[in-house]
Amino acid sequence: MKFEEINLENLNFNVFGALKNEWMLIVSWNESETNIMTASWGGFGFVWSKNIAISFIRPQRHTFHLMNNNKYHSLCFFDPKNLSKYRSILNFCGKESGKNIDKIKETGLTTINDGNFKYFEEASTVICCKKIYSQFICQEYFEEKDIINNNYPLKDYHKMFIGEISKFLVKSKP
Repeated sequence: MKFEEINLENLNFNVFGALKNEWMLIVSWNESETNIMTASWGGFGFVWSKNIAISFIRPQRHTFHLMNNNKYHSLCFFDPKNLSKYRSILNFCGKESGKNIDKIKETGLTTINDGNFKYFEEASTVICCKKIYSQFICQEYFEEKDIINNNYPLKDYHKMFIGEISKFLVKSKP
């Protein structure tokens, strides 16, 4: 099956359910490597007259330096009806570091190179993004201090990457 580009104004995609229950793979790369990491945090919206996706990455993650130094990344979701097939891949990519292994090779995912973007044939939904803003989350701006205690005991605050959505792709139905 091939991917087809969807107009965001006609989108029928539950981003909250997808992030919370299905998770996603963040795909980032440079000229010599591609890395993936699992994420269940993120956001989507409309700001600065642009459709955006927000990814949060801690500085100790291998994906961090790739996201910092590349303008493009993609977010891959798997078919929720077939999620059990991909849950082990998502778990693996959330626990293992790309510093030590080639996660794409280890998982057997099939990379598609599409202009400025890379994503996986096995995905059911792909969001291709161009980075337009990034900033570290700062402790002093939290209104609810329990969030710090519950999520940042090591004070390793995420960096927020805002990407303009360049393409929203879904697997075409046979």
